[in-house]
Amino acid sequence: MFHSILVYSLLFVSILFNVQGYDNDKDFLLRSLIRRRLARSTCPNSSQCLSKWGYCGTGSAYCGDGCQAGPCSGSGNTGGGLDCPNSNECRSRWGYCGTGSAYCGDGCQAGPCSGSGGTSSGGSTGSTFQGDATYYSVSVGYTACGTMHSDSEYIAALNAAQFDPYTPNGNPNRNSLCGKLVNVVGPLGTVTVKIVDKCPGCKYGDLDLSEAAFRVAIGDFGIGRARITWKWL
Repeated sequence: MFHSILVYSLLFVSILFNVQGYDNDKDFLLRSLIRRRLARSTCPNSSQCLSKWGYCGTGSAYCGDGCQAGPCSGSGNTGGGLDCPNSNECRSRWGYCGTGSAYCGDGCQAGPCSGSGGTSSGGSTGSTFQGDATYYSVSVGYTACGTMHSDSEYIAALNAAQFDPYTPNGNPNRNSLCGKLVNVVGPLGTVTVKIVDKCPGCKYGDLDLSEAAFRVAIGDFGIGRARITWKWL
């Protein structure tokens, strides 16, 4: 009798630990998935949108309501909609896209403007911009500027519309904006970051911050996205 009770007790303990281990595995996988979703704040292709669920693709399921980055079209998109399809084009005072002084001169609204009435994107000290701030894991590899960093550094990726015009011969490592400092003002605080990367899915005026910078200027990672004002130093 005692022997039977002992055997059944051991079987019960074994089953209990196995179930507990399974639950722990599920919790670990869930936490890993959440971390991967939060770390992805842009898509690899600039024509794709990052959906509300953290997946990249095209169409209303990705670019509609709740779209987080890319060419969003839904009511949840907070982008200004002034950027042109090509990063080397400017939106003129009349709302048309093109190159040359007629588009990038006085009254230019977005793009690599050069006129006195436009908004310069060349890193001129004091130039001020508004956009959205997101965050990403910088430690995954080399940046567009050819450098490596940790998530604890105060650094950022600049949107492609403002970054690409200063990339010589298609080599982003030699972009003249790499290493420039930016002062970011968010809803929680102010932080100075260094531009070390490009954000292909960000709109004109947007910055993709390192995790450390996002915590200072925006707050908890659960916020995901927030409006900011920033200027070149």
